[in-house]
Amino acid sequence: MKRKRLKPITEEQRNQIIRAFRSCKENGAPTIAAMLGVTVHQVNRVISEFLKHREQLMIIKNHITF
Repeated sequence: MKRKRLKPITEEQRNQIIRAFRSCKENGAPTIAAMLGVTVHQVNRVISEFLKHREQLMIIKNHITF
């Protein structure tokens, strides 16, 4: 059985996922996915990218500070 290819999420959906994640960390990926009409996999991918980017910014900030 071949899997259906997911429609890519829009920039607006990406921003909504990040806002929902920031505002209420208790909201799990399934809740955010249901609210926005995207898959849990897409939500997890966006959150993972967001956290990775934030971590890189903190490393750069700490490097510049010292």
